[in-house]
Amino acid sequence: MPLADDLAGYFADHPLVELAFLFGSVGDGRAGFASDLDVAVMSGRAPLLGQVLHEGTRLYCESNARYAELIKRHMFDQADWRPYRERILRERRQRWIGNS
Repeated sequence: MPLADDLAGYFADHPLVELAFLFGSVGDGRAGFASDLDVAVMSGRAPLLGQVLHEGTRLYCESNARYAELIKRHMFDQADWRPYRERILRERRQRWIGNS
């Protein structure tokens, strides 16, 4: 699949990218004229949520309760439970994909 090869080469040149997936209709060969490109990327950098919440300008919010929940979850993730959560996720990944 030439597009997948092109994307793989593109992401291989970016050292912060650890994993990338092509999925959806393009990924499984069902793409049509109006299809979009679905790509999932995992980066070695910390998620941007803290930066977005702290420095970003909120453009639209359908639910203040949902926004508050997002902030609360981010704060919880940054608190002292984060190392435990990361260890658990790392152990799950190792069981699933091995030690690579």
